[in-house]
Amino acid sequence: GFRPIADTSLDLVVHRIRQVNAAPFLRNANLDIRPSGLSTDIGTEVDLVAGFRRVRNLKIEWVLGVLRAGRAFPDETETALMSHLQMDIGF
Repeated sequence: GFRPIADTSLDLVVHRIRQVNAAPFLRNANLDIRPSGLSTDIGTEVDLVAGFRRVRNLKIEWVLGVLRAGRAFPDETETALMSHLQMDIGF
């Protein structure tokens, strides 16, 4: 990652996601489609993470993610997009 300006950071994170054993389900996954159970290759996720700490006791983090399905899913599976905003306020 890098800091484009003071109190701000940008990170690019890449995950290669696999199951230990191929299974027709994923635990704690927010996906509309289930894997076939024929391959351990769930896919590749790329996240852009922006963090801001310009105010004392306030941390803001925004994540934009893209998941490209692997061989565990049918060929016509769409790319999944995710956006997450989190604010932590300290007292």
